[in-house]
Amino acid sequence: MNLFQLHHQDMKEIREIPFEKEKDIQHLCEKNLKQLLGLKFIASEFRVAGFRIDTLAFDDQTQSFVIIEYKTRNIPA
Repeated sequence: MNLFQLHHQDMKEIREIPFEKEKDIQHLCEKNLKQLLGLKFIASEFRVAGFRIDTLAFDDQTQSFVIIEYKTRNIPA
C-alpha cells in the first residue's frame, strides 16, 4: 500500500521502512499507545494460563481491557 504526505494540495509519496523485528513494533506502539489508540498501557509480555499476550492495555472509554498481538509480514526480496 502506498503512503502519501499531503502538504496543501500536493502529495508526496512516503517510502516505507519495514521493521526488522516484531519487538521493534511492540516497543514503539507501547511507548505511544495513548497517542496512537487512546489506550492506557498495562503490561508487556503478560502471561495468562500458559498464553503470552504481547501488550495488555486498558480503554478508559469502554472500561475494558485490550489485547494487542504484533505480527510482521515477510516481504520477498
